[in-house]
Formats: sequence, C-alpha cells, structure tokens
Amino acid sequence: MEIHRVTYSIFENEKSVLTQWGGTCLCHQWMREVEVGGQKVLLLKSEGEYSAIGHLCTHYGAPLIKGTLSGSRVRCPWHGACFNIKTGDIEEYPGLDSLPCFKVTVENSKIYITADRKAMDANAESLLLRQMDFYLQYDIEVWTNKKAVSVNMDAKEVTFQDGTVQHYDQLLIATGCRPRELKCPGSDLGNVRLLRTPSDASAIFQAAVGKNVVVLGTSFIGMEMASYLSEKASSVSVVGSSRAPFLNTFGEEIGQLARKMLESKGVKFCLQDGVKELKGDNGQVTHVVLKSGTVLPADVFVAGIGVLPNSGFLESSSIALDSNKFVIVDKFMQTNIPDVFAAGDITSFPLFLARNKRVSIGHWQIAQAQGRIAALNMLKKAVQINSVPFFWSALAGKSFRYTGYGEGYTEVVFKGNIEEMKFLAFYIKEDAVVAVASLNFDPAVSRVAEILSSGETISKAKALRLDDNIRTVVRGQTNVGQDGRQALEEAQKAIRQLFGKIKDIKDKAEKSEQMVKEITRDIKQLDHAKRHLTTSITSLNHLHMLVGGVDSLEAMTRRRQYGEVANLLQGVVNVLEHFQKYMGIPQIRQLSERVKAAQTELGQQILADFEEAFPSQGSKRPGGPSNVLRDACLVANVLDPRIKQEIIKKFIKQHLSEYLVLFQENQDVAWLDKIDRRYAWIKRQLVDYEEKYGHMFPSEWFMTERIAVEFCHITRTELAKIMRTRAKEIEVKLLLFAIQRTTNFEGLLAKRFSGSTLGDSPGQPRKPKAQDNPFHGIISKCFEPHLYVYIESQDKNLGELIDRFVADFKAQGPPKSNTEDGGAVLPSCADLFVYYKKCMVQCSQLSTGEPMIALSTIFQKYLREYAWKILSGNLPKTTSNSGGLTISSLLKEKEGSEVAKFTHDELCLICSILSTAEYCLATTQQLEEKLKEKVDKVLMERINLTGEMDTFSTVISNSIQLLVQDLDAACDPALTAMSKMPWQSVEHVGDQSPYVTSIIMHIKQNVPIIRDNLASTRKYFTQFCIKFANSFIPKFINHLFRCKPISMVGAEQLLLDTHSLKTVLLDLPSIGSQVVRKAPASYTKIVVKGMTRAEMILKVVMAPHEPPVIFVDNYIKLLADGNPETFQKILDMKGLKRSEQSSMLDLFRQRLPTPPSGGDGMPSLSFSTPTPEQESSRIRKLEKLIKKRL
Repeated sequence: MEIHRVTYSIFENEKSVLTQWGGTCLCHQWMREVEVGGQKVLLLKSEGEYSAIGHLCTHYGAPLIKGTLSGSRVRCPWHGACFNIKTGDIEEYPGLDSLPCFKVTVENSKIYITADRKAMDANAESLLLRQMDFYLQYDIEVWTNKKAVSVNMDAKEVTFQDGTVQHYDQLLIATGCRPRELKCPGSDLGNVRLLRTPSDASAIFQAAVGKNVVVLGTSFIGMEMASYLSEKASSVSVVGSSRAPFLNTFGEEIGQLARKMLESKGVKFCLQDGVKELKGDNGQVTHVVLKSGTVLPADVFVAGIGVLPNSGFLESSSIALDSNKFVIVDKFMQTNIPDVFAAGDITSFPLFLARNKRVSIGHWQIAQAQGRIAALNMLKKAVQINSVPFFWSALAGKSFRYTGYGEGYTEVVFKGNIEEMKFLAFYIKEDAVVAVASLNFDPAVSRVAEILSSGETISKAKALRLDDNIRTVVRGQTNVGQDGRQALEEAQKAIRQLFGKIKDIKDKAEKSEQMVKEITRDIKQLDHAKRHLTTSITSLNHLHMLVGGVDSLEAMTRRRQYGEVANLLQGVVNVLEHFQKYMGIPQIRQLSERVKAAQTELGQQILADFEEAFPSQGSKRPGGPSNVLRDACLVANVLDPRIKQEIIKKFIKQHLSEYLVLFQENQDVAWLDKIDRRYAWIKRQLVDYEEKYGHMFPSEWFMTERIAVEFCHITRTELAKIMRTRAKEIEVKLLLFAIQRTTNFEGLLAKRFSGSTLGDSPGQPRKPKAQDNPFHGIISKCFEPHLYVYIESQDKNLGELIDRFVADFKAQGPPKSNTEDGGAVLPSCADLFVYYKKCMVQCSQLSTGEPMIALSTIFQKYLREYAWKILSGNLPKTTSNSGGLTISSLLKEKEGSEVAKFTHDELCLICSILSTAEYCLATTQQLEEKLKEKVDKVLMERINLTGEMDTFSTVISNSIQLLVQDLDAACDPALTAMSKMPWQSVEHVGDQSPYVTSIIMHIKQNVPIIRDNLASTRKYFTQFCIKFANSFIPKFINHLFRCKPISMVGAEQLLLDTHSLKTVLLDLPSIGSQVVRKAPASYTKIVVKGMTRAEMILKVVMAPHEPPVIFVDNYIKLLADGNPETFQKILDMKGLKRSEQSSMLDLFRQRLPTPPSGGDGMPSLSFSTPTPEQESSRIRKLEKLIKKRL
C-alpha cells in the first residue's frame, strides 16, 4: 500500500491562512482543497476538529469545495448529496457511494494527512451503483423478470405472475411508477413513445435523428426531452395545456425563461392547447392534430404527461392507498401493515418541510433517501425521513436547481437578473421561504437546503440578507472582481457616448417634424372642413327624419294605428340614438321627451285595450281576437319589456281562472284519483287557444307553452296543498297512479314544447332537467314528500317476500345439487335481486333524492334478513361424537357403522348456501354501484352496502368452517383410537393401520362431494382444504404425542402411517376426481411443513437414547424446537423413566444454542428442514427395510 503524508502549518490567525489559500471561511468552520501525493483531498475544520475526505461527489463528480459545510457534513453544490466529514458516509442522496476518508493528525501546530493512494484514485466515473460481487458477498438474491401480482398480508406471502409464491418476514414495496399513457385516437400508431427506461431513451433517439418530433408535456420529462433533441431532430414542437413551462414548479417567470431558452434552439411551443388526434400512414404517426385545429408534422411523438403508481397488485390487499393509489407510509416508511415498508416514487409520505403533509415526489434523491430510511427501520433502528427535496433540470446547456417544497407559495422574490440568466428565486409562503430556485448561482441552493434541513425557518427579510451572505461566499470563490469593475467602466463609457448620439438624432428629428407641420398645415385645415361639413349634412337629415317621425307617431297613437306605429316607433328610436351626445341642446331634448311620452301613452293605451278585450272580472270573455290587438302586440315588442310581461301575465291569469274554480281543494275532481281530468282540461284549453288566439300573439312569445308552464306551476302548488291536507288518505296505488299520469303528461309537454320559457316565471328558478325532458319534475316534484308511502309499501312487500322464502324453503327443502355446474344457488336470491332491480328502477323514475336513500336503507335491512333467515338460518347444526373407540370399533366402522356427521344432502346444502352467499356478495356490490349511478351526486356518499357484503362474507366463512368441523369430527374417533393403541407391543410392521384407513375413508366420502358442489367457487374449496389441513395436522401431532410408550417397531409403523396420511393430504384437493390438478402451492406448503414435523417426531422416537448427547443433538437437529415441554413429550413416547428424563432434560438445556443478546423468551432454533423429495426417499428406504425384516 502506497502511503503519502502531507504537512501544513497552522498560524495563530486562521483567517490569514484562509486568505492565503483562497479558501472559504464560514465562522468557525472552513474547507480547502489540498494535494496529497499528486491527488486532491478536501481538508475541513469544524467545531475545532480537522478531517480529510475525497474532494469529488460520488454522484456526478461535483467539486465539494464549492458546496456548503454545515456542522459535521458537507453538501454537494450541484445536486444536494450530503457526506459526513468525519467518516465519509453518505447521509443524503443522490450519491452513489460514500467518500474515502483519510487520517488527520495535528502535532506542533502542523497538520499531517495520511492517505491511501488506492483510495485517492477512486472517482465518480469508476463507481458503479453495485457490482454483482456485492450481492454475492452479502448473500443477496436478485430476481429479474418476476412481476408481483398480489400480496397476502395475513399469510405474509407475495404471489408472482409465474405462479410462484414467496414467504417474507419483512417486505419492502419499491415498485415505482409507470408513465401515464396518452388516450386519444391514433395513440396506438408506431413511433408514439413514452420515456421510462434506457431502452425507451435509445429508441426515441434512433427514431428522432433528422426527423420531426412532437413532445406532449411541459414539465421535466417533456422540456428535457425537447432540449436534448433540439440539436438532433429536424424540428421539435412542444405541446402543453399550461400558459408556461414548469408553471406548477418554478412559476411563470422562470417558466417563460425556460421557453425562451429552448426557442433560441429552434423549439416551437403550442401552449394552452392539447392533443385531439394522432394521424398516420402505414401504421406510423405522421401528424398531430391539436384541439385548437393546428396540425403539426410528426415522425416521432413523445408523451411526458406524468406517471401512475405501480400499485395495482396491492388493491386487493389490506394495505392503505391514497386517492391516487400511492402507498401511504409514516415517517419511518412503515405502511399500515406490520413488517411491510414502502419507498420511492410509489409512496405518499409526510414531508416535514410541509408540516407533515402527505406528498408524492417522483425524484431519485428522495427515492434513495427513503430506501435508506426503510432499510434502517427494517433493521429495527428507528430513523425518520427528514430529507429536503433537491432536484435539477438541464436545459440548453444551463442547469436549473431547486430545493424545498413550494406548493401554495404566494410570492416569488428574485435576486439577480432573470433576463441575464443569473438569479436566485425565493418562494415565499406566510412570510417564510418554503423553496428556492436558481440559475448560475451556485452554491446558493445547496446552502438553503442545508438550512431547511436543520429545521430553521427562513423569513422573507432573512432571505434577502442570506442572499448577501451567499453573494459574499460566491465572490470569495472567484477572482474576477477587478475584471468586472473594468468591464463595467468600459460599458458606462460606451453608454455615455451612445446617449450623446441619441440626443443629436432626437434634436434633428424635432426640427424635421416642425418643418413637416408647416408644410401640411393648409392640407389639415381643408380636411377638417370637409369632415365637419359631412357630419353637419348627416345630422340635418337625421333631425328632419326625427321631427317628422315624432309628429307622425303622436298622430297614429291617437288613432290607434298600431300596425303603422310598430314600424315607425322602431325607426324613431334608432334615429334618436344618433343624437344622444347632443341632449344638451334644448330642441333635441324636447324631441326625446316627446318620444318617451308617446311610448308611455302607447303602453297604457295597449294595456287598456287588452283589459277591455279580456276583462279580469266576469266569467265570459267578450268578443274575440282582433287585428288591432295583434298589431298592439307588435308595438309591445318595441316598448318597455314590462308592457309585454304584463300583457302575458294578465292573459294567462284570465285564461286559467276557470281552472282554479273547477279544481278547488273542496271539489271532488281535485283529488288524486281524478287527476286525469286536470290534464284533459288543459289539453282542451290549449287547443281552444290555438284556434282562437294563436294568430294574435307573435310566435316568439311562446304563448301556448307559457300557458302550459303556468298551469304546471299552479297544479304543483294545488296538489301539494291538498296532499298535505289529506295525507292520511294517500295509498301507494293511488300515489303511483297519480305519479304515472303526471309523468306521462310531462313527457307529452316535452314532445310538444322546447322548454325555452321555463326560466322566465318569477319565483320559479330553473333547475337542471334531463336532456330528453326539460319538463321532468315540473309537477311530479310535489309527490316527493309523500314517497314515504311508497317506501313503507316496499318495506312491507319485502318483509312478506322474505317470509315466503322461509316458508318455501321449509316446504320444498333445499334445491337439488347439480355437480356439473357446482353447488345449486338458491332461486330465492335471484328473485330477491330481481325485485330489488324493479324497485330501484321505479323509484329512480319517481325521485333520485332522499327517497332513493330511504329505499337503499330498506334494501340493506332485507339483505341482512336474507343472510340470517334464509342462509345462516338453514345451515345444518353441528354434531360431534368423538368419544373413545377401540380397534374393534374401528373395524366395525369400516364394515358399515358410521360416525355421526352431516349427510350427503346436508353437505350439499352447506355448499349451496355458500354458493348463494357468494352470489349475493357479488350482486350486492353491483347493487351498490347501480344505486350510486341512480341517486343524486350529492347523496352518493350515503350509499354504503359494505356491512351487508361483510354479512355475506361471514356466511361464507361459517359455511366453510362447518365443512371443516364435520370432516374434522369424523376423523376424531380414528385419532383417539390411534392414541389408545398398544404401540409398545407392536411386533411387526404391516400395511397402514385401521385408523388411517378410517381417516382416508372419511376424506374420500366428504371431499369429492364438497369439491363437486363448489366447482363454480374454486377459491372457497381451496380455503376449505387449507383450513382443514391447519386443523387436522396439529390435532394429529397432539394425538401422536399421546401414543406412549412406543417401541421401535411401533414407531416404524406410525412413521409409515404418517407418510400414508401425508400422501393423502397432498392429494386431497383432487382426491376421487378424474381430472388431477396440481394442489395450490400455499396448501402444499402447509401440508409438507406440518406432516414433515410429525415424521421428524417419530424419527427422534426411533433414535436410541444412548449415548444421551447424541440423542439430544439429533433431536435439536431434526425438530429445531427449543421448548422443553416438547422434549418431555418425546421422552414420554420413548417410555423413559422419570429419573432418566430428569438427567436428559438437564442435558437438553445445556445443549441448547445461546439465544441472541437482547432477545427474550425461548431460544429460536433455525435448522434446515429436509425437502419433501428427501423425506419421500427416506420413507421408501424404510419400507424396503420393513419388507426385508418381514
């Protein structure tokens, strides 16, 4: 190893040393690049101690001397990575690895640096993220091309797309995000690209060289892609919906600067626009059509419109996701599930800068930091995420830097000059700096990031002072001050010369302007005279027309010549508008007053004529429509709109006065049973109006529609009043009859009229109507307060329907099973949901408001009743008969007698109820979705059938448990007989024992029936198998411990029996089936693990107990169980005396491995368990040995 030592003198005044070295001085700490053996090293002093580390950041090789030194760490000036100055360890990403650290000693006012040449030669370019040797060294398995499809949090298992299942003790979810895909016509054309992987970047580069490129998106991906391709593609166009790039991150000023930078490179921008369609030829994109109609040529289209989290495989799990499907974690990167962590772009985590607001930040600096925090917490080292976001973007050879979290900022304070592309921008929120952006202003952002990381608040005033401090630091790192002053003096001199020239030009221009004015004076005077003459002649003509028109208007008004007045009045009003600016002249003002007086007289005269023709008093309308009234309506169109409204109001009121008399509240025809007569009456009235008065009113008055609308308003008010008075007389049939007739009438109005006058009625604000019927609800809205009658009726009907289902089930019994299609679903559940659908459709036609919520509550009530009365109520009762049996009783059982258990029909019934519950569960979920579609949007959140779905899930669980208990109980007598057999007196090994035959017989009887009846719900059959294995195997092992004492031959016989049971259990899902399917991996794992333990117990029993040390070691090796109680049971099975057991237990405790420090409880042994193939081979050897002995 080549060692270099370097010596530096320390003077009393350290500031003078720093000045001599040109280093950076920050109060009591400083740093300086020095050479050691021809290589640069970063020498630092902080808090009175010296240290030396590598001088380049391990990320992109940034010189750390230009970074920020704060306390015990230094921050990279480019991208914000932080390193510990004493150890070189990376404390904040994005660094690829730690820095080399060198020994520093101080003796006699001299600094000695001892450095390893090999460590100094390391540089950023030579450091890969991780070499494969790293993974091999630390025994890390790397699996590629394996996609996770689901996570079972309860079983702690991850299922992959290839069907494999991996158990975990702790799980880290770091699946990241995927690009959001463009959805528009033509998005499937060739050369429509997304950017996520290196292969995507390579494909875009190869396709874009010399071609026309269109980029969608004005954030980081879109802008950086456009910048990179600007010098390689023939043309680059950027399309974005915002008014400036980076608008949500940097703000408009910096965004517009970024736009100008790229426009200088030839990039075109189409902002506040979007993509409507992609067009192509021969399967390749050729043009992009924007929403504004612009068409852009495109050989390559790149979409950079955001990302979506890769969390789809977690949606069926219990892990908490936010509304955007990001995984919710706490400050320790822990999810809501114990031992499950998440890190990277997929997380929604509390950001301490934003007062622990949950955010999702897709940047690798945060992702790397989260990975480190998650790893530390998985190692039980509690560490919180306190990273400050720090990112950058390179555009047109310049690099923007940004740190903090600026969402919701209210002000941006700039220091420097944004036009000169050298600035520092402070984002202010509540008078504090929440983020900083810069361009060509290093290391300002690095320094602010360090301050924010410490938790210190930077006020607006302090930010301005901080800028001065940073500027001092920047100037101290450069040596161009003198050159700058000289350049400034030269620029000022050039400006003074330029001002002198401009002043000369201005003086000459003023002289030229004076000469031109003298030349053109006469021409201007002539132009003014001509213009005034033309205006005077025009005004004189208008005045002549106005005087004559006013005289004629007054004369025609007195003679009621409304036909002539209608045309003349509009012309007079138009001419009078030309004299508005001359109203100060008395004669013009007098003419205007005469016109207004004529208009007032006309209005009063026309109203009087209509009152005479259609008097408001009296039952008969004298005379009929006349041409005078028709012309009067034309005049009313020109007069004040209030005249027209008064005419319409009085006519409609008079026309409907008869209706109010005929259908008074005390009249028999006013009640709901005769509601048809109301609608028949208005139909006749509308026909009568069309015949008599249709030609009198202008068509644009829509008088027929107005009469119908006013009738509807009156009818709704009258019906509401009479229904309040006679509410007790309203029956559901009567209510539905009235609603049906009313909605039919509203539909008729929609076919006849456009609904253009619906918003004109005072006091009747127009509500949004259905597009196909603007009159929907105009009358029928009055029935809504009384729809409780309908709801109560449906409550009663559903109660009777449930009672009928109960009675039918008792009378007819369960449905016949159909093993071809799986368990028969009870027909009553289909009847129930058909009735639900009918009620839902009917109610949605009546109302989509509160009555729909009430109906959903009724649905919930009877879903629960169906689950308990029809499903749970008809489940067979459990029977148990697990008393002691002998071998002879087992033989009798084999010959014909049976243990009390469910019959074939009862098993089929349980399966039928399970299948029905599954059908109800799925249909209830669909019902909830349909109810939410029908109900008003503001009420959607009140529709929730989760409790009812949980009820059906409970029925399913209970059904499976009954099936398991039945088969379990059937096997209990055989297990009891096994434990009571005299295993010490067994003299030879034969075929499987009778109790095994009994267990296999029960399995073969029950399992095929259950499997065939659950063929349509395969997943629940798998659950049954798993639950049975989890119940039977521990019970078998417990009974195995009761078999004592056991001879060697007896143990061999039990081992053979155990293997037989293991074989049957592994084949349990397909037992008795012609089609053999591979058992699920989760089930196989349970059986192999449990039964292998039983085999290991018997092998220990078979082993000689002399010498004791070997016996104890074999026990520990085979069983890996540190519990003395289990070892005691083994000794009892071997039939050892208590004195022998005592010494053996003492030896066992001595031979146990020492538990790890800090652990508690019993020692946990972890020895490798033989694989099923190895155990099968050993069993075959045992069988051969037995045959030889026989």
